[in-house]
Amino acid sequence: MRKGILLYIVGILTVIGFQNCGGYKSANLAQDSATQIQLPPGTGTTLSLGFNANLSGPNIVPLSVGACGIPNGINFACVTVTICLPGTTTCQTIPNISISTNDSGLRIYKSAVTLALPNVNDTATGNPLGNCTNAYAAPYWGPVKSADVHLGGETAAAVPIQVVDSTFATPPSACANPASGPVASGANGVLGIGPFMYDCGPDCLTGTTDGMYFSCAGTTCTATTAAYAHQVTNPVALLPQDNNGVAITLPHVTNNHMSTAVYGSLILGIGTASNNIPNSAVTSLPTDGFGGIKTTLNGTSSSLYFISENQVNAFPNAEGIATCPAPNQSDLCAPSETILPMTLRDGTAGTASVNTSITIGNVNTCDSSTPLNVVCDDAGYVLPTGYTAVEAGIPFFFGKTIYFGLDSKQTSLGVGPVYGL
Repeated sequence: MRKGILLYIVGILTVIGFQNCGGYKSANLAQDSATQIQLPPGTGTTLSLGFNANLSGPNIVPLSVGACGIPNGINFACVTVTICLPGTTTCQTIPNISISTNDSGLRIYKSAVTLALPNVNDTATGNPLGNCTNAYAAPYWGPVKSADVHLGGETAAAVPIQVVDSTFATPPSACANPASGPVASGANGVLGIGPFMYDCGPDCLTGTTDGMYFSCAGTTCTATTAAYAHQVTNPVALLPQDNNGVAITLPHVTNNHMSTAVYGSLILGIGTASNNIPNSAVTSLPTDGFGGIKTTLNGTSSSLYFISENQVNAFPNAEGIATCPAPNQSDLCAPSETILPMTLRDGTAGTASVNTSITIGNVNTCDSSTPLNVVCDDAGYVLPTGYTAVEAGIPFFFGKTIYFGLDSKQTSLGVGPVYGL
């Protein structure tokens, strides 16, 4: 395929398996209901969601797919966030922040930050903390900073975030060749809203083998532990309310391939307000310790992860669908729309289940339009050798409400990490 899809996936942001502390960080789903929700002003359409209430209130963050300022970018989902110096009204609003259901915490490129945010320092040495997070193409490296983070009309105070800066100190070997900036993507950072509160969690409290946190004196950085209060944290977990998870709502795509953007919402909280209560049709799907659940896709059983930063649905094999001509033979080019039946089961006992499907079309058709398409709900890709799990990307999210219950938090779907479909 042309660089409209996969090159942006693996070369700009974090996709096809963002792994921290040995685990995936993921999302979760919920079916449509008859509820009709008005889209952002000017769109003139409604969408059907698995939701029982009107989408308005301080816990609603506008979300777009295809309107993120990303040249030649298909199926990019993004929001706008505001960061402030902690405890002040000195703030900066930053657009075009990609949402990641496979990561935890806010990461913003240095080039997009104008505030002099305070460092988060290593407890033992008092030195600034450096953070390394492994992405598919290039790791994110940079200092941990403290900022008040505004999402919609709610504020999380003194959140540890990462400022992605390849020039910070000397990147350790664990973070060699880090991402240097947004380059041509136009994305200013990534907001990790997966089902885990911290980007590392308990592994980094007492050990350094994960290679994620470093005490940096001048240009020299040494591996160190990091308390929860110092780890890059999902800002939703630090909100004063609506802090037990999120939901993503996106409309059905009226045509498989669209040159106009699609608008939805990132909803803060699950069952904490009248506008975020899952309806009675939603099935709770607890995850395993890595944020995965079980699936049977087209008759084959495997694990599945919901990865909103994937521009495609990705599979360990071609599932009997024709691949595209060389040099893009990892892309799927179905001669006609193909619907793959799929059953999702919880990641623990495997007893709770939901029947659904994935639609696959021709990536080349999607990626060769004039004007260029920015939304394609049927894009598929065959993962490299060694990948064994199904990765449900943004195309799978269209027409659904997607719930992410945070670990250790009580939600109306159960204690997280839990998904709802």
